[in-house]
Amino acid sequence: MAAAATIAATGLARLGAAGALGDHAALELSPNHRVLVADARVELLFAEAEVLVRDGRDLEEAVELARQSGALDPAEGAPASLAAIALQKLERPEDALQTLHEAALNYPRNVRLWLMMATIYREQGDEERAARAAAIALQFAPRRRPVPEPGGGAPPEE
Repeated sequence: MAAAATIAATGLARLGAAGALGDHAALELSPNHRVLVADARVELLFAEAEVLVRDGRDLEEAVELARQSGALDPAEGAPASLAAIALQKLERPEDALQTLHEAALNYPRNVRLWLMMATIYREQGDEERAARAAAIALQFAPRRRPVPEPGGGAPPEE
């Protein structure tokens, strides 16, 4: 399952930690076991109701898998964003930013890439670059349309 490799990059593979993905004690699994995870965060990250997770996946391996995936199918920068998450967890923000910048050159309208850059810049204390990246993300973010009131009335003005 492709999502299992993706989960490692986001840090959800750390099921062994007490309290990870819910209220439970520490859990140890052999590398051959998989855990079915059904959680709202899983749906947000993978657009799937449930995914299988392999415990103990190395983050360096996750970075490499994301890069290989991106070479096969760039998917509008999604593999690059997963590699950047793994690089952040490896405490390599400069590499994460470089990965995101390269992806943004090819997919400048990918809002997630820009928001991730803004977050990393902010964490590094570079508020000016964080603000620029966030502004670009807002430029390409989908606009929400007002929801009509029940009964056909116009929505209240703010």
